[in-house]
Amino acid sequence: MWPAFDDRDATASGAFSRCADNHVLCAAARRVRCAAKSGTAIDSIAPGHLRRYTTAGLPAVARQCHGPAASADRRHGIATSPGRYREGYLSAWRPCHCTRLQATYSRGVNVTLIDTHTHLDFADFDADRAQVLDSCLSLGVQRIVVLGVYQRNWQRLWELTEANPALHAAFGLHPVYIDEHRTEHLNELADWLTRLQGHPQLCAVGEIGLDYYVEHPDKPRQQKLFEAQLQLASDFNLPALLHVRRSHADVIAALKHHKLKRSGIVHAFAGSREEAREYIKLGFKLGLGGAATWPQALRMHRVIAELPLDSVVLETDSPDMAPAMHPYTRNSPQHLPDICQALADLMKIPSERLAQASTENACELFGWPRTASA
Repeated sequence: MWPAFDDRDATASGAFSRCADNHVLCAAARRVRCAAKSGTAIDSIAPGHLRRYTTAGLPAVARQCHGPAASADRRHGIATSPGRYREGYLSAWRPCHCTRLQATYSRGVNVTLIDTHTHLDFADFDADRAQVLDSCLSLGVQRIVVLGVYQRNWQRLWELTEANPALHAAFGLHPVYIDEHRTEHLNELADWLTRLQGHPQLCAVGEIGLDYYVEHPDKPRQQKLFEAQLQLASDFNLPALLHVRRSHADVIAALKHHKLKRSGIVHAFAGSREEAREYIKLGFKLGLGGAATWPQALRMHRVIAELPLDSVVLETDSPDMAPAMHPYTRNSPQHLPDICQALADLMKIPSERLAQASTENACELFGWPRTASA
């Protein structure tokens, strides 16, 4: 789910300098956000996350963690870059200028937002999912895409989607969970797409892609799974929602080969200008979310500032990738207005303009009517 930062760049959250991954402290940090004020050291916050989280007002050190997290949250795999910052010392933690901004344009104004990438089916939302959805509607977030990551959550995902008209489902096999996927799951994916073909709440194939940042990636197996799912997207004439981490060249090559009619979205785009141009030429939209709201994400800031408005869509990746103005918390589609405001500031345009462009781009991609309610 999280494209890796170039090692030359700083992390999205500001938690590490020269970090290899742009999604840090996610679930582990929010679980101990209260302890961050106590000045204590907490060992083994979460399996596979951080192996020493020293707090003194704010976190001070996080030691290296290899590969994806060992728990159910392994998609949050964290690692510092090798070399000078191997210990991952924090560098001048501070939220960006958009901290505590209230995106008032979404409150009482006819601006509609669409969150193009969430995991609202995750257990993080079990306690208050209904309240979150009600709040989203009041904030102008009218449509929310919920993506499947493995076969065992597809039924739960669809039941949740059917019960909420604002939700739209995508089904896929995520590369980080490659060890869980079986050949028969591809057949089941095809069965789901066949059964739901034409349903207004089925919107895409995803989350699919390539992740070469995981420890000892099985690239041939990932590529075979990815290409099979791209073929399904082509066969069913659906957009593809992509996870790309340390794998842009191979993903672009696969997309050029398959030439999807409906294209799709490169989720949490954190690539270079050149990579952005390649995806845009292929008709893909670039998903932008909380990662770029952090002040240390300098390369992302430069790239985002130059992106054409017709190439971007907004997302949260809830419950993960919390933005700077909501640090160390569960991310939520409720944060999308604030993310929109922060990204609009980077692009030096009014937030209403970015919101409108993102919504129009998402509606065009998914084939939704462009109405006041999206």
